[in-house]
Amino acid sequence: MHLRDGRRLLSSLALLLFILAACSQPDQSQPVPVPKDAPTATAPTSSPAGTGEEIKEFARQWQVVDDEWLQIRDDFDRWSAQLTACEPSSMHEALDEFAAGFRGITEQARGFTHTRATGDLSDMLITAAEEEETAFRQLRDRWVPNNFVLFERVEEQRAQASRARREAEDRVIALREVLEEAPDPDKIAEFSRSLGLIRNDWLNLHGEYTVLRDGAEKRKTFDTLSGFDRIAKGMASMVASLGELPRLTGADETVDDLIEAAEDELKAFEAAGEQLKDVESGPSADSMDPGVVVSGPEPLDFTTVDRSVAISEAALKRAVRTVGSINDADVAETLADLQIFSDEHARLRLAWDAFHGRYNNWRKSAGGCEQIEVIRTLERFNLRAGNVSRKVRDLPRSGRLLPVHSLLADAVKMEEDAIRMLSYTWQPFTTDAFRAVHQARVDADFLQREADISVQELIDRALQ
Repeated sequence: MHLRDGRRLLSSLALLLFILAACSQPDQSQPVPVPKDAPTATAPTSSPAGTGEEIKEFARQWQVVDDEWLQIRDDFDRWSAQLTACEPSSMHEALDEFAAGFRGITEQARGFTHTRATGDLSDMLITAAEEEETAFRQLRDRWVPNNFVLFERVEEQRAQASRARREAEDRVIALREVLEEAPDPDKIAEFSRSLGLIRNDWLNLHGEYTVLRDGAEKRKTFDTLSGFDRIAKGMASMVASLGELPRLTGADETVDDLIEAAEDELKAFEAAGEQLKDVESGPSADSMDPGVVVSGPEPLDFTTVDRSVAISEAALKRAVRTVGSINDADVAETLADLQIFSDEHARLRLAWDAFHGRYNNWRKSAGGCEQIEVIRTLERFNLRAGNVSRKVRDLPRSGRLLPVHSLLADAVKMEEDAIRMLSYTWQPFTTDAFRAVHQARVDADFLQREADISVQELIDRALQ
């Protein structure tokens, strides 16, 4: 369209130049005699030939500028057609590939061998993989240009998954160290026997406490007080016995829990004994005013003691289970299970890291769309368009050519403005990024057709 209009304008100007040149030549087919006494004619200051030279120069310069303009359009079209990596379809295709690709990571995690020793570790990695896969699916399904929230969500899930993987590795290392230092059966038996004796004594003290608690309701204060003192001394001995337990690998935390429970229970019994002393040392009936009615002692509050007894018995149950698990543990089998998990985790880690490597490279290249290079190229097109616009403004603009000059200058300026605005506002992966430039071309071509009409008017006036 633009090339055809340009050629039509040039042909019109050439035709006008031909007509004007013909009109400026004298007709030599029938010479007219000139009288001897005729005055000599004075040469005119301007002639149609001069006008023809001006139009001829305009046509020559315009053809050069128009060729350059057309070349810019051709170069721009070829370049923009190659920007497939910056189109929304390319982004959708890449995100779909990543979402589908991560599904293999999740399936690999789900295929882990579950054992009593490693089941929790496998479940932790499966959950981490599933959550990261969900983030990639959401990125694929909800992505829109210039919205980075979903990309940030992917990074958050990646960080959480990385922490889960490190935690699984650390727990395997710690468990392997415990198993490799597993005590021999004799040590386990000695510890279990000592703990059993302490447990029996402890539960006996709790039995005494139950009897005292029931007797307190019958106001046997003295018996209750002496009973609490006896239980408190027994609890003090219990704390000391717990501290003398033989060391057993894997049971240190259990022993610490028992000592803490025994100390808290001892404090509760001592506090209850102090409360009983206050009741027993209260004012007697002989020392009080005969007119005052003396009520019985206030009932004791056993809430704190009851709570400490319940906590101690729960700690004892946990301790028995822990020692039993240590005694029943098959060290060789558990170590073999840990090795299977470590091998499977190593293969998963390689696949997971390889996936992240591909994703990281894709993100660094902005999905394959070299944004900086695109902006630089647009700036170069902007400079070229500005140069053409200046050349159009420098075309001859005599009275007859002024309308044509104005139309062509406006046409080129319109397209120049569109390219300049695009160089400022271009964003990757947007729909119809070059729509404004193509619309400016349509508008510029319309102005060129208007210039054609102005040229035709010049021709029509020349023929009159």
